[in-house]
Amino acid sequence: MLACHVGILTNEADEALEQALASLASQLLAQVGIVEITIIPSRPLPPDVTARLQALDPRIRLLLPAPGGDRTASINAFLRIMRAEIGVLVAEQIIPERDAVEKLVRILADPEIGMVGAHRVAADTPAHIAAYLTHLRLRLAHTLSLEIPRLRDMIAFRRCFDSLPPSASIAEGLIEAIVLHAGLRLQYAPDALAYSPVPRSLGDFLAERRSLYVEHLALRRQAGHQVASLSGRTALRLAFGELWEAWRLLFTLTSLALLETVSRLLGAYDYYVHGRTHAVWDIAWTTKRVVHSERKSNQERR
Repeated sequence: MLACHVGILTNEADEALEQALASLASQLLAQVGIVEITIIPSRPLPPDVTARLQALDPRIRLLLPAPGGDRTASINAFLRIMRAEIGVLVAEQIIPERDAVEKLVRILADPEIGMVGAHRVAADTPAHIAAYLTHLRLRLAHTLSLEIPRLRDMIAFRRCFDSLPPSASIAEGLIEAIVLHAGLRLQYAPDALAYSPVPRSLGDFLAERRSLYVEHLALRRQAGHQVASLSGRTALRLAFGELWEAWRLLFTLTSLALLETVSRLLGAYDYYVHGRTHAVWDIAWTTKRVVHSERKSNQERR
């Protein structure tokens, strides 16, 4: 059994925090055990809210906020009280799937792996342009992470360090650098889902991406570590891949519309010119062969 200590960062006691805690308290676990779930707030939470959150599960504890709400100082406070050799950090507003902890932590059974990251999925449907851009960005991040692990928002890590530097800009990126420096590998867990919020406006989308890019640049200067998404060449290659898929979809839809139009014209010709009603349908023999082949294949598998 792999024991882990979960820390969940939060800016406020909102619905997302309650949903995340409820998911963590009811994780489906087989090879992994959660010894404690620690709330890491950036500011003090009201006592009645704290009591309600802790009532969700006896493993839930509250960490006192760091002075000034410093995120790195809060994570360092969590590292000092960690009760297991494996830590799991869940970022603000992230809601893990009910089996996410199991699918993350069990990968660390391999002693050569030092850090694992979850597959971030947009929590909302793409109903507006900012949400659509977020869906597209997360899909690109997933494709990139399958090649070069890009670990953010929900991570599991081996305890190979005691603290982060006080000036750390982006904690997950710095932990990546520390893990690699220790000679351990990074791993992406595409089946460990973590639901991420979606910006509601282009302004919010731009502000989020701008802030993150500043943190990535600071990380590169402070630790000499470049996160996978910072490579413009890689981003362009993945973007062209998305454009090719979009072109294939457009070609398929155009072909479908053309074939449907031709079918209707031929049907109108049959009905109005020849008076045919197709009361007895012609058999599409290729579909018969496909169905027969599939049934035979399924029977053989049984």
